Amino acid sequence: MDKKNIVVFGGDYYPYPSQNGVCLQNLITGWKNCANITVIAYNQDNGEKYRTIDGIKYVFINSPSNKLYNKFRFDKSRKAKFILGILRIWRGLKTALFWLRYDGNYYRKCIRETNKLVKKGEADVILAACYPFSAIYAAYKCNKKSGIEYITYILDVNSEAKNLRKFCLFPHTYKKRDIVAEMNILRYAKMNFLSEGFVYAKMFDYVKQRGVPYKIVGFPLLSKKVPVKTQPGNEITLFYAGAFVKGVREPYGLMKLFSNERLKNVKLILCTIGDCQEELASWAKQYDNVEFKGGVERNVANSFADNADILINVSNKNQHQIPSKIFEYFQRCKPIVNLYYDDKQKNMFAGYPLTLHIQQENISEADVDAFIKFCNEAKGMYEDINRVLENYKEYSIEYLQNLFLQEI
Repeated sequence: MDKKNIVVFGGDYYPYPSQNGVCLQNLITGWKNCANITVIAYNQDNGEKYRTIDGIKYVFINSPSNKLYNKFRFDKSRKAKFILGILRIWRGLKTALFWLRYDGNYYRKCIRETNKLVKKGEADVILAACYPFSAIYAAYKCNKKSGIEYITYILDVNSEAKNLRKFCLFPHTYKKRDIVAEMNILRYAKMNFLSEGFVYAKMFDYVKQRGVPYKIVGFPLLSKKVPVKTQPGNEITLFYAGAFVKGVREPYGLMKLFSNERLKNVKLILCTIGDCQEELASWAKQYDNVEFKGGVERNVANSFADNADILINVSNKNQHQIPSKIFEYFQRCKPIVNLYYDDKQKNMFAGYPLTLHIQQENISEADVDAFIKFCNEAKGMYEDINRVLENYKEYSIEYLQNLFLQEI
């Protein structure tokens, strides 16, 4: 039997994957022996456009501004900060003026490269993940042009994401285009794999009413690995990694908690990106027990997480945006502090009892007491990985690999 040719629109995928990229990687690596895979992704290292890595073919999409960003993305110098600032302004202008925002280049090249693969007989089906939105929109356009089937993996609802239209000259017009385009994409897809948060989105009503094909799925992030255990000591280290974006996921509850003077023997390490960086850096300078690292490579963040005693999750303001990082935390089996907004955001932790929940908008002295007690008692404790896998089997990598592959 001939192998299926799968084209994947992956966005930020290699070598510095976004959380969406990590989920895609965990799916795809299990298919290498039964399918021919081509990933079309952003070029993140200014390397060759066409490459084969670990048995998977890649097409890396680049542009002059992206090349400049790649060169300075991890540089901490003043020159780098200035250049990255100019690039953010440039992206902001394109967001304000153009409907597909700054990744229209990726959209067009996904279509162009897929057409080449279709002509060579190397494309049977497309798997496209949102974000970026341009990936799933490109899959829809490829279907209209050449008839190639596509499957979507919707980790975030584009039309209801508050952070995407902050600076826009035509917000109402573009919002309508977002909704119509998203509806068309879902309607014509062979299958739509929707993350659990999607059921809280307005778009889900359309999916149900129109008979759109869909399956609600978890994040493919759990596998049976031996957790890295920390060394005993007097200091308690907590770790947070992720994006802070105003209106979406904000750091103010975390900042209030760690501004309490009673937390002197509790150390916080922050690895973050987003539009709160200057605020966080300025705040961290005031406290000896807070280390602000800014944006770091994924392997660096993983090292901090491995060496931390306790991990921190900060929930999103939108219920339909569930941080996939929660399940990476579950994988490590360490104690978790969950800063939440709505009580429903505690439900995901029902099968993971080694968790302290704190309502982040109204942190009281009683919350600080509970936090200190939890840190002292939970340090050195671990969940059983077998119990975690049993409680969250629908998030196992192998289970979701098979589920996707059945549709493909």
